Amino acid sequence: MRKHFAYPEQDAQALVQFVFTEHDYENFALIAKNTKLFNALIKKYSTLKFQFPELPLGQISNLSSDLTLPFTFDFFKHKIRIDDSKLSQEQKFVVSCLQNVGLVQICISIFNDIERKKSQEALHDLKHTVAMIGMERSLVTISNSVSVHERGSFVGLDLCAKKIWNIITQHESVNIDKNFMITYPKILQKSEFYQSLVEIILKYLNKTLSIELVDHQLIFHLVDAAGQHYTFGELSDGEQSLLVMIFTMYGYDLHHGLVFVDEPEIHFHPQMQRSFARMIEKISQNI
Repeated sequence: MRKHFAYPEQDAQALVQFVFTEHDYENFALIAKNTKLFNALIKKYSTLKFQFPELPLGQISNLSSDLTLPFTFDFFKHKIRIDDSKLSQEQKFVVSCLQNVGLVQICISIFNDIERKKSQEALHDLKHTVAMIGMERSLVTISNSVSVHERGSFVGLDLCAKKIWNIITQHESVNIDKNFMITYPKILQKSEFYQSLVEIILKYLNKTLSIELVDHQLIFHLVDAAGQHYTFGELSDGEQSLLVMIFTMYGYDLHHGLVFVDEPEIHFHPQMQRSFARMIEKISQNI
């Protein structure tokens, strides 16, 4: 967005309309029902000052099916701003939900994996949401080994690992004994989610993905046709960028959602740029 030549002293402005589906209402309801829990987890496990605004659960069904917001763009700071003072309590709640999807997912994971008591039901993940993928898509500092009980800095990979763990454990507490170590690869091979992830990585990165469980760690092996193993950081810049997008889309379950990619062509050579759109379409059909 650029400043208008006739009004150089004013920030650029735009109206953005959000249209909500039934999945959005389910997500809003989950957040409204667990606002106090999420705020307590944010205080306990982070240094963030942010807290979700509360909204009575009964008001979710009364939310408008669309929301139009005025945005201003700070040209010098390259940031989008929303004037919260002009929003109603319902609009503030919706905006906070839309802006903090990743934070909600982290809170859900912390509750399910760390804080939840045996008598409490697990919280389900948000459905068909929005994911933001920035220009920084390096995996140099990201390990191929993902803990099933802790969360790392790459939420997309963590969510994929969590889904794979739920597949092999069938959402139940398990003893990782000799019998389990024999059976879990067979369970994975029957999983449509896992097979789709393997297929998409093979097609667009020409690498075969396999998952190994070692001491409560899921190890993501990537092997080329010659049998050479790669860590995430050993992949080319273009391959790392693609893998970030793949893990994010699969992790967030974006079949009916949105993914915003800042300058997707960065790190891609011309052939990879041409295949990018086909990859996005293929993934949306698979997840």
